Amino acid sequence: MDKTTGKLSTPGDCNALFGLGTNVLVNLLVMTGLLKYVVGFRTSGPSGASCPPWG
Repeated sequence: MDKTTGKLSTPGDCNALFGLGTNVLVNLLVMTGLLKYVVGFRTSGPSGASCPPWG
């Protein structure tokens, strides 16, 4: 085997992917809750069509 090629993944890559996915999901839920209930942002109409997770 050629020594110049590296591994495709390392042991921490799975942990990093799980952490990133969890962070994105939590950020989306917090942002949606703040915009909908604190700021009073409407989720119907154009905003619901442009960002389906808010609906």
